[in-house]
Amino acid sequence: SIGRIAGPAWLLFGFLLFFWFRKKEGLPLLGNIPRDWESEQKRVLHEAGEFELLAQYEQALKKRDEATEGK
Repeated sequence: SIGRIAGPAWLLFGFLLFFWFRKKEGLPLLGNIPRDWESEQKRVLHEAGEFELLAQYEQALKKRDEATEGK
């Protein structure tokens, strides 16, 4: 019978702790932080000296953008 109270109370405590932490850190309470993953990936490849992979990645992005413009 204690589980009927302790279980939901534990979950409620966890949710409250989650929302408190997100608010304290200045993060959105629900959802994700907006990020520019394409630029980040380009930066990582450039810093690693992977210029061939960077060229392939940029070519793939260009091809994707051209395909979406046609629709």
